[in-house]
Amino acid sequence: MSDDNNCCSGKTKHGKPCRAAAMESGLCYLHTNPGRAAELGRIGGRKNRHVVPEVLRPLPAMNSNAGVRAAAEQMLADMYAGRLEPKKAAGLSALLNTLLRAQGTEDIEQKVKQIEKRLDELSNSRTAVAANKA
Repeated sequence: MSDDNNCCSGKTKHGKPCRAAAMESGLCYLHTNPGRAAELGRIGGRKNRHVVPEVLRPLPAMNSNAGVRAAAEQMLADMYAGRLEPKKAAGLSALLNTLLRAQGTEDIEQKVKQIEKRLDELSNSRTAVAANKA
């Protein structure tokens, strides 16, 4: 425990005695220089600031699986470079996953329609050939 004679004679915000070491004046450094605490807080805040140095690049068109993949790669690079916050990237990745699933379903639906159309064409040509033979 520290010696009471060496403690600051100032009071804290809550009215309790300051427990910092006293200087020759009987007060601690921050009670001797009251503006210095705010200045030190500002300096610390500037060090912890996460300023985005660049503007985010626009995402590529995401109307295909390749476009969604390119957008995901770009977002990963932006997050790694500090231009995109990880929380935002996580939210966007969930949306990209949903988009990929929707596009996959759409691709399958288009392929099924093409196959059905081709089957109808083959069926119609067979019935036409059979009618010609008869």
